[in-house]
Amino acid sequence: MQEQKKEGSRQKILKEVTKKKIQKRLQKRFNKFALYMEKIEKLHNEVCLLCLLFIFQVS
Repeated sequence: MQEQKKEGSRQKILKEVTKKKIQKRLQKRFNKFALYMEKIEKLHNEVCLLCLLFIFQVS
């Protein structure tokens, strides 16, 4: 009986640790994704400005 309780609590702890590791990994990936999206947005804004300048110079 005591052995089963120990095994159960070990599995609980293992589940928690695994859950925290996965959350940490997902957070890192999300942060990278957010940085990439920020860079893409900046590039997009620069390209839009260049296009507008080109259009105004042509017309």
